[in-house]
Amino acid sequence: LLCLEERLSPLVFSALEEDSQMSRLLACRSLSATLKLIGTSLHHEALNKIYPELLKRLDDSSEEVRIVAMQAVGLWLSSLTKDYNPELYAPHLQLLFQQLLLHLDDPDSSVQDQVLEVLKKGSSLHPSLLQREAEAVRDKQRSPLHCDLLLQHISSLPTETLQH
Repeated sequence: LLCLEERLSPLVFSALEEDSQMSRLLACRSLSATLKLIGTSLHHEALNKIYPELLKRLDDSSEEVRIVAMQAVGLWLSSLTKDYNPELYAPHLQLLFQQLLLHLDDPDSSVQDQVLEVLKKGSSLHPSLLQREAEAVRDKQRSPLHCDLLLQHISSLPTETLQH
């Protein structure tokens, strides 16, 4: 499966950029399936190539593509194992958190709820970084409600998790 993923990745990434909504949707679903099946076996560099492509699809014109892309981001976070060093990969996590926090302010409350759940899932990776990023955007959002819920969640994490 890992060899297959290596060969298919360029094709899937290319399909994410297609004009066809169906191509983009199927590409997001392919990435989701890949992450479900072998995500924890993927090398960190391979994983770090996937999330920026998914983040682009969070701005897709298709609501369905956006939803599947957000689900795939959640699966990406679930694919990170204990040997994914949050300090070493902090720039990747910072970009991911910043982009997700933008979507936490989406006009659609169902998108906000979905983003909040994904951010909660990712909060244990580098809680202090996410806390700083959330605090930085809190007052710039239409409503601070989801940011406050996220910050509340981060503060409820066990203290050994917060020492990243």
